[in-house]
Amino acid sequence: MSTEIQQKPKSEAQKSLELVKSREVDLSELAGASDSPGMQIAVAFGQAMRTNPQIALCTAESKMAAVYKVAALNMDCSGTTGEVWLVPIKEKEVLKLNVWVGVAGMLKLARRSGMVASVNCAAVREGDVFRYVPTDATTPLYHEPKSGTAKVIAFWAQVVLTSGAKETAVVWQDEFAELVAAGQAKTFSTSGPWHKHPARMVELVAIRRALKRAPRSIQQPPAAHGPGSV
Repeated sequence: MSTEIQQKPKSEAQKSLELVKSREVDLSELAGASDSPGMQIAVAFGQAMRTNPQIALCTAESKMAAVYKVAALNMDCSGTTGEVWLVPIKEKEVLKLNVWVGVAGMLKLARRSGMVASVNCAAVREGDVFRYVPTDATTPLYHEPKSGTAKVIAFWAQVVLTSGAKETAVVWQDEFAELVAAGQAKTFSTSGPWHKHPARMVELVAIRRALKRAPRSIQQPPAAHGPGSV
């Protein structure tokens, strides 16, 4: 009498992680001499998937495109550092994985360019001394914080180039609700950054606006190594 042992079907999370691990060599080559070789990317991907199980339900093609982009950016996608977020988005009833660069990631991209001396950002609270004059090329912004707990009324960001030029942007309180609502509407679940960290994401908008005309350096993956969508 023979006894057949039936294996338990693999979950979507297990299959997703195996898919990423199968490309560890390619990811390591793409990341190059960096702090994010293939194995670390796979570990970070697993951490992100445990935080947001919807990642496992995204199409295989979009998951591979996402991890190749993470390797090309040479950033952490676990969601713990705020460099890169893996965000499932529903497109025509199909769940696809997107890569969103966070605050820490945007700052890293700016520093990589070699043309950015510094990037500063902060929240402005009620009672703070704050002055913003866009037409003042020398000192467009002055901020003297007075409280760490009062209501936030604005976020500002300033990029100082090595040439001395300054790019400054401010997101005011009357924009907060619209920005958060638009960001949350894009994501498929409540595990996305706009749901979990709305204030940080609004701050990111200020940084993006300041960096809009500043130089950035992003590594691009060799076409032979990645899937067609990368």
